[in-house]
Amino acid sequence: MLLSKINSYISGEIPLSECFTETSFIRLNMIYVFPESLRFIVGGLSKFGLQKCHFTEDGLNFHFADGTNFQFEGRLRGYAIKSLDRINSLEIDFGQPPVANRTVACVLKSIERSMMKADCFFFMLYRFDFDSFVLNHELVDSIDLLTLEIRRRLSNKR
Repeated sequence: MLLSKINSYISGEIPLSECFTETSFIRLNMIYVFPESLRFIVGGLSKFGLQKCHFTEDGLNFHFADGTNFQFEGRLRGYAIKSLDRINSLEIDFGQPPVANRTVACVLKSIERSMMKADCFFFMLYRFDFDSFVLNHELVDSIDLLTLEIRRRLSNKR
């Protein structure tokens, strides 16, 4: 149910309000984005011939017109607000997808740039309630979020 909703939103079949709440977010590794950003990223990849982008239990998949396909493979977790039948958060931790050719490298670079811009925009506008997050998620998820800035600084020094 969760995957079909998010994929229907990405493909433009349903509006944002049927799938997400006003405070929903998507986390891709250490990058946080608004759900709206997915459509912008997918739209930007159309110049590379993107035909389909969709989530599966195993990650986020991209399919291109030239037959190039790749996946951000990893653990996908979704949290829903059952009373509203909406997605509160969608989180995935993935490794680097294999880079088979120059086209894939350009696409990955474009995705990375788009995600970094969306991440900056997210933190400028999102009103995050840390107390609510800590109380409503597993401790390991709360620690992950609260140490995000420290981990980013450490990874930039490498």
